Amino acid sequence: MAEARARNDALAFRLDVGSYPTLMVVCGGNVDHTATFGGEISHTMTPTAVADWLATFEGGVACAATALSPKTGVTLDAAADYSKMRVSKLKAILGAHNIPCLLCMEKGDFVKAIEGALDAANNQ
Repeated sequence: MAEARARNDALAFRLDVGSYPTLMVVCGGNVDHTATFGGEISHTMTPTAVADWLATFEGGVACAATALSPKTGVTLDAAADYSKMRVSKLKAILGAHNIPCLLCMEKGDFVKAIEGALDAANNQ
């Protein structure tokens, strides 16, 4: 279990996290095998509900009952309008796909790098 104290777009993108805060368990290290806490997450909450939820994962019982949910966030989509995304999201996409962008300075540079990777993938 880990805690991110601020938005981490790269991690959120990889795990399909769309709202904050989110508490999630990754079963067996497989990012497609996750469970998300459904209770309240706030500064005023008591840890009892979270501790009880986490205890259900001891021994692998809860993980065994959790269905696989393949993540879509790491899929490049040629139909997506990358120019409308925030730079942090573009950087997360680049990182998730190991797309080099060494000289990227402006938003357009990041978009061109992603589009270049899409073109290269389509030409293979």
